[in-house]
Amino acid sequence: MLFATSLQPIILDGSITQGEVKEILDLFSTRDNAVKNNSVEDFLRTQLDAQEIKRGSSRSYISCSKMTTTVLQIGLAEDKEIDQDMCAPYISSEDSYTDYAVRVREDYEHSGKSTHSAYITYFLSKADMGFRIVELRNQENKQPT
Repeated sequence: MLFATSLQPIILDGSITQGEVKEILDLFSTRDNAVKNNSVEDFLRTQLDAQEIKRGSSRSYISCSKMTTTVLQIGLAEDKEIDQDMCAPYISSEDSYTDYAVRVREDYEHSGKSTHSAYITYFLSKADMGFRIVELRNQENKQPT
């Protein structure tokens, strides 16, 4: 895995614009602020249809006193990377949706003390309302081949 040595993520596809990068960074900043402010509602607004997503319980995140997300990589997701949950809201494959894979490092604090970190890949869709998270995959859960 490549690690970002600066505040700028590694962009894996030249078709991703600087505006899209800014929107994605803002999305994760919103999540961090929602955790800090203990706001489930604001946290869920970063997810498709403001709904819970598989493996991404808002209550678990909000239980932290602080979360700091570092976006490491942004790329276009391949269809085979996304594991559509049949119980989740339907994600259209129409041209209005572009799927992105965003690798991040999340650092968590509880009661003001750093407790642990996680490397996660988020899958985002872009629609009229902006980028929204549709799925996440913890890197520790994926076995090397």
